[in-house]
Parts: sequence; C-alpha cells; structure tokens
Amino acid sequence: MHVETAFKMKDKKIYMLEAEDLDVLADMIAARLATRLGESAHNVCADEELVTTKEACQILHVSPRTMQNYRDRKIFRVVKTAGPKKALYYKQDILEYLEAHTKKNRDTFK
Repeated sequence: MHVETAFKMKDKKIYMLEAEDLDVLADMIAARLATRLGESAHNVCADEELVTTKEACQILHVSPRTMQNYRDRKIFRVVKTAGPKKALYYKQDILEYLEAHTKKNRDTFK
C-alpha cells in the first residue's frame, strides 16, 4: 500500500490514498473492529434484524431496567458494540419471547 503525506496541519497529517489502497485500508479497519467486538461480531447473521434497547422496550412494553435484567439473566442473545457501550438484540428472539409469554384468549370473544 502506497501512502503519501499530502500536507501537515499543526500536529495532524493529511494523507492521500489511491482508491485500491483505500479499499485495503477499509478491510483492515473492518477486521480490526471485528476483533475488538470479539465473538459477537462473528455470530451476527446478515439477515437477522437487530434492534436497540429502546426498540426492544417498545416491542415488549417494558422499561430499560427490565431489559437490563433480561440481559443479566441471558433471556435474549445480545450483541454489544465496541465504541459507545450499546446492546443490540435480535428482533426475532424478542418476537418469539413475546409470543411464548402472551396469553392466548381466543375463546373469550366467541
């Protein structure tokens, strides 16, 4: 990879990259991020939708504290982000939990 220093601004350097080198750099950053995320990055399937804590609370009609309790009790699979600590949940897990824990009152309205 060929990197050329374009110019300096105070204590910062601005670099110029060819498009191919930028792709290589992006792949390196993605690999490093995946490593920092740990196993959770490898367990995330591309077709599975993730939701935030706020969205999960809205689906389940519970408070963020209840979601934290669920997290602590490992009720749901959680993906934690590397940067700002943030938990993401698999939407399908939440919907299945909701289905399993909702009373079925089908005969009530007959």
